[in-house]
Amino acid sequence: MSVLQIEVISAQTEDNLTGVIIDNVPLLYWLRVYQAWGLERHHAQKVISRLAEGKHYRKFSRDELNQLSGTGNTALPVDNRAKSFVFLTAEGFNRAIMEIHTCEMDNKDVAAAIEAKKDKIANIYTRYQK
Repeated sequence: MSVLQIEVISAQTEDNLTGVIIDNVPLLYWLRVYQAWGLERHHAQKVISRLAEGKHYRKFSRDELNQLSGTGNTALPVDNRAKSFVFLTAEGFNRAIMEIHTCEMDNKDVAAAIEAKKDKIANIYTRYQK
């Protein structure tokens, strides 16, 4: 990787979102996004499977993430047990909201809570745009 300007996003809010800003482009860490939405892992995987890599998200291997850490920022906000790490772009974030199919969820209480949060969640990404 070339020399990049990296800045860590560390949300001090109830949604606890984290991510990185790479060369002035904010990317939100998918694990924290889907946790903020109340999605379970298998629903989160379905959402990502409907998105396009490069356009909607960037996926980093553990080695790539270690290289990013080596650029002077050692506190990247990820679960280091994972083998790969997905970060949403702005377009991917908005698309992910549309791809949450609550009708597929077994737990109707969780589905109803996610539906109620969709409008509120839609503006989370914009607070990180410069």
